[in-house]
Amino acid sequence: MVNKINLEQEIEKITDNSVEEIFPTISCIIHNEKDDINIDQLLHVDVVRDFQKALTDTITLEFLLPLGTYVNELHKHKNKLEASLCFKKNFKQSCRRYKAIILNADKAAVSSKMQSVGTDELNKTNFVNTQIQLIPIELITLKKLKHEGIYRNVTPLEVVKYSILYELSKLKLYGTPFKLNLNIYKPEYHNKYENIIIPTGTKIGKIPNFIQHKYGYYNFDSNLYIQLDNNIKKNMFIWLYPTIDFDRVKKDQNIGMLYNTVKKGTNSNEKSYWLNNHQLKLVTDDVKITGDNNNELLNKGKGISFQSVTKNLKDINYDFKNDKDDYSVDENVLTTIDDDGMDDTTYVGLTDNTNLLTSAINNNRVAYIQTVIYNFTGLWEKEPLDQLIYPGMPFYYIYNSTIDGINKIMKLPGTILQQHINYNIKQKTMSSALLLGVKKPNIKD
Repeated sequence: MVNKINLEQEIEKITDNSVEEIFPTISCIIHNEKDDINIDQLLHVDVVRDFQKALTDTITLEFLLPLGTYVNELHKHKNKLEASLCFKKNFKQSCRRYKAIILNADKAAVSSKMQSVGTDELNKTNFVNTQIQLIPIELITLKKLKHEGIYRNVTPLEVVKYSILYELSKLKLYGTPFKLNLNIYKPEYHNKYENIIIPTGTKIGKIPNFIQHKYGYYNFDSNLYIQLDNNIKKNMFIWLYPTIDFDRVKKDQNIGMLYNTVKKGTNSNEKSYWLNNHQLKLVTDDVKITGDNNNELLNKGKGISFQSVTKNLKDINYDFKNDKDDYSVDENVLTTIDDDGMDDTTYVGLTDNTNLLTSAINNNRVAYIQTVIYNFTGLWEKEPLDQLIYPGMPFYYIYNSTIDGINKIMKLPGTILQQHINYNIKQKTMSSALLLGVKKPNIKD
């Protein structure tokens, strides 16, 4: 049991033992069809990692360019730009080449008259604040990959795994196939289907969610996330996981723990993270919580009733097995029970996809935690397996609460949903905005 004194001591350990993350040297070169343009005034690098909905990291650069260079070297070639982004830290450098897209190309006033003026002459007049988005060249083809098929007597997860590996094995880097590293979180239950059908033209990135909603394999929504190592070693890392999970934090070795401290200034003035025994411990004094009330449960109900397709068609008993104390399952009813012994269910019709039904209930049991950790990114230096925060990573949110006049330390399980990393090049500062999905504090274990 964690008490107030132990919580304060744990926070002191984190702030006393943190190892300061070194700010990297970041450089960028833009490539058009003819020339390479060195970016001398790089302002910001943003890395958005949406583990709920995105397929991979979204990288955005902000920099200043002399007007002439922007008009004649970038804007004129805006549909055929590439960029090399390099990070150097601890005498190690990693670089990757990307497709570059100008985000504010239409906002910049580039007239035909400007394009007729020489670059050097225009460079004397002004600078243009430019934003570009970077897309890994290797993943451009991936987003276009499609898959279809009919699979018999298999589990949904087997179909997802096969279709992903089959299509990704076709990808090549400079003529050589990628080495695929698959990281799949295995569900507790595996229901086999006689037939699983993937319609013609289904994009590979949409297959996990299609199978989840049609057949089901996780008790929460699922996501597919793909990362490449920073040095070009032809390694591709593939993550498949439930976007939120209340139980995974008790099973995984590498977990995160976010401590909310009442001591102001922790984020900006002290070291705020520590990696200890496979546990990433973060400290913050600035947390925003949303969705921590019962409005969703009151509006949508706490349970779901349904008719089993299997039972109706084959006249056999339907048995949904769930060993969690949270649920009461009576044949075709999946629900949580109120303190007064009454259930509050909504009828959804015919289905055998109890994973999707459980996901619908679980989504109403989630609170969202937002915070910013300064001087921390947790990114890898060599490959994604080195990163401190990874897709689907389980987390605890730990804080001090007073309930009915009694002081209590709350420890809410959940997972990381998003990470937004910002490098401020001029100020040499970096930060990570985090979004966690955790179990609501008033939901019983």
